[in-house]
Amino acid sequence: MTYLTGEVTVLHNQHQIDFANFIYSAVKFGSTDGTSVIINGSSMTKVAGVTIDILVDYKTTDLGINGQDVYFLGNPRPTLTESIEGGVDEYITKYSILNGGPATNTQINCGTDPSQDFDGDVTLSCWAFPMDNDPGEDGYLIERYVSDKGWGLKQERPTVPAGDTVWAFRIGDNTAPSPFDLLDTTHIEINRWYHVVGVLEGTEMRLYVNGIRVATGASDNPMVHATASQDLRLGSQSGAVAEFFGNLNNASIWTSALTDEEVLEVFNGGRPMDLNLHAPQRASLYSWWKVGDDAGWDGSDYTIPDQVGPNNGITTSTVGWGIRQINAPKLNVDD
Repeated sequence: MTYLTGEVTVLHNQHQIDFANFIYSAVKFGSTDGTSVIINGSSMTKVAGVTIDILVDYKTTDLGINGQDVYFLGNPRPTLTESIEGGVDEYITKYSILNGGPATNTQINCGTDPSQDFDGDVTLSCWAFPMDNDPGEDGYLIERYVSDKGWGLKQERPTVPAGDTVWAFRIGDNTAPSPFDLLDTTHIEINRWYHVVGVLEGTEMRLYVNGIRVATGASDNPMVHATASQDLRLGSQSGAVAEFFGNLNNASIWTSALTDEEVLEVFNGGRPMDLNLHAPQRASLYSWWKVGDDAGWDGSDYTIPDQVGPNNGITTSTVGWGIRQINAPKLNVDD
């Protein structure tokens, strides 16, 4: 048996590899021959051309004598098995959450855990896919701001000219003039993915788009946290206003200031990374939401787990919006 460790191959016939040593995200049938195979404990009839999105568990997969023309799709990523003593995991994101935009009352509400009441340095990071460049109001990606206290990352809608929105980073230090909004100067293009990061270090504010610092500014004083009753939200501002219109993916917060090099590291060439494994300044990573890939449906809303901290989120107003979709940065399930 030949192991394909290190090779980038997107389509594997089960007869050619020991698939137990790899992780696959889909199964494809290349023939219709009236036979079935067992995949993840379920019997599946082979139908030519059918592709099933499923994370293959080799322990409950048995192709028996019917494995001809059964193909496993996805990155051949080594994992820990009896045959391999060590391995490297590569995070691949496939799903994101579609937020409904102004006046839809859509958001991901992450509650009011007491640990949110931190002051000083902060880094906000989010992948966003904007769908409207002339919304009726600003659209927040991450926000916990009220009464000149807290922070937010948003799509800013200038009054003039209409349609020229930009990314912006907001902080409040509880003194006038506040809030402080640091704006990019390049207009946003719709229907494309952006990685947007806001960093506050002392009083210096830095805004990054796709790994590059695009603006630098300063507040009068370090940030002061929002009041304890203020919810942490993804996709809207407090009070369910200023909803972002578009898809959200992989949002995160650090209670420290990432450097230029560390922001570029998180951008990762345009592909979100597993922050539990690879995050810079991992000790200060406060929250990380995949925002789609691990979302759980309860019949009315999606739950969005916090992979690091206590701030699990739940979508609201999912009728027509708040929908989990196959749409993510650098998405290619066969790549």
